[in-house]
Amino acid sequence: MGFLEEIFQRPAVLISRLVALLVAVTIHEFAHAYTAMRMGDYTAYENGQVSLNPLKHINPMGFLIFLVTGLPIGPLGQAPVDHHRMRNPRVGMTLTSAAGPISNLITAVVFAIPWWFGWLSMDAYIESYYLGSTIIPSLSEIGYTVILWNVLLGFFNLIPLAPLDGWTVVLGLLPPEQANIWARYQRESMYLFLILLFLSLLPIPGIPNIFGLLISQPTYNTVNFLVTLGR
Repeated sequence: MGFLEEIFQRPAVLISRLVALLVAVTIHEFAHAYTAMRMGDYTAYENGQVSLNPLKHINPMGFLIFLVTGLPIGPLGQAPVDHHRMRNPRVGMTLTSAAGPISNLITAVVFAIPWWFGWLSMDAYIESYYLGSTIIPSLSEIGYTVILWNVLLGFFNLIPLAPLDGWTVVLGLLPPEQANIWARYQRESMYLFLILLFLSLLPIPGIPNIFGLLISQPTYNTVNFLVTLGR
């Protein structure tokens, strides 16, 4: 059963994903904006985006597409950053870029704490998913989805391809000479990203889904580790 069919049969799936994505995107963009401000760039602050208000961060079209399909076709949100205003642009951009995905992984850990104490459980999640309300998701279902989407967005954004955060993080960590070489291939990196994204959206027989291999299994392994850590 596809996701679109699933949300029509069980709207609770859409509600839990909505909550999870609002949390993940808001924290991700807030982390970018706050870190940029600390590095001397007040662009996001002047736009009112050093905030945990989701309305300050959500890109409506990209968010809606990702919410319904799970496909990263458009940006979910974007905190404006101007490296020219930073005290140390190289360090500032590296930390600002890393702050988004790292904040998602930290959020996943925080939301996993109730699972460690047995307040939420996989048994309750499975029972809710298959036997619970078709309209209102349980706390276990929401909690699991929040963890899942934060880990997923964290790992996805750490891929070292432009325009993802991972590309800028690698740029900042490389020695200057290698960083200059890396920067010269930004456009090619973006083309490669688009090609891999296309292949993940329209699978071609015989060609592996690279994003799926890079993200799906590590994401589910991490989520399963987090929700069963206290058992």
